[in-house]
Amino acid sequence: MPTLDDLPTPCLLLDRDQLTRNLARMQAVADRLRVALRPHLKTAKSAEVAKLSVAAGAKGLVIAGVGNGNMTEPALKALAAQSKKGIVCVRSSRVATGQVGRNVEVKDDSLGFVASLGLNPQKSRVLLRLALSQTKDLKTIQRYFDEY
Repeated sequence: MPTLDDLPTPCLLLDRDQLTRNLARMQAVADRLRVALRPHLKTAKSAEVAKLSVAAGAKGLVIAGVGNGNMTEPALKALAAQSKKGIVCVRSSRVATGQVGRNVEVKDDSLGFVASLGLNPQKSRVLLRLALSQTKDLKTIQRYFDEY
């Protein structure tokens, strides 16, 4: 059995049962309020958390990446797979300055992502929530991010 010293860093350790209960509780509240749940994933360090969020009912994901809304390659692949299933994935940055450029470092069009441009992750969540109340069309949602 590995010890903590054997784990690669950075490393995310989760109580899977508690996480599953929390996601179910959050989704139940969203369902009761008739709103779409859009979890905010810090750099999407865990593709598994994204999968669990979607399995619990999330309709959209906001990725709080670094720099130009970047994330790890496994996270990028996992989110692209979610996008192909109709989940709206918004790339944003937790960096205080700068913008997330569309199709600059990440091929947003081919991966089915929305670029937040100048909106931080918190504002991106608000705009995604409003967008999902109107449409799931990626081009329309990207236009909302372009305009606001």
